[in-house]
Amino acid sequence: MATKKFKNNSVILEGIHETMSGFYAAGVIDDERMNEFNKLCLWNTVDHLKTDEDRAAYLEACLEEAGDDPIFIAKALDNIAKAKGMTELVSHETNPSLGMTLKVIKALGIRLHAEAVPL
Repeated sequence: MATKKFKNNSVILEGIHETMSGFYAAGVIDDERMNEFNKLCLWNTVDHLKTDEDRAAYLEACLEEAGDDPIFIAKALDNIAKAKGMTELVSHETNPSLGMTLKVIKALGIRLHAEAVPL
């Protein structure tokens, strides 16, 4: 079994995969274990955002997880854009404005909803 080309954006997962690929090449881990690391480290979110419902559920989960991190949301919107075959719409290295974020959400065909939550 050959190790696969890395396509995830996580520096941490890339490092883990590189290390485990070295262990595999040295015979320290077997095919089954390397397959497990391939599944973990080579995960590409974009490949799993096939429908509008998938993309909306993903953004909703990201909004819940992000807390007050606008770069996290920008990365999620970028993943959705890529899944729809669009180019990168938001730089996830800077803090996007609310206006820009709302424009991107509209361009992606997504509508945000507000929900009251207890404080």
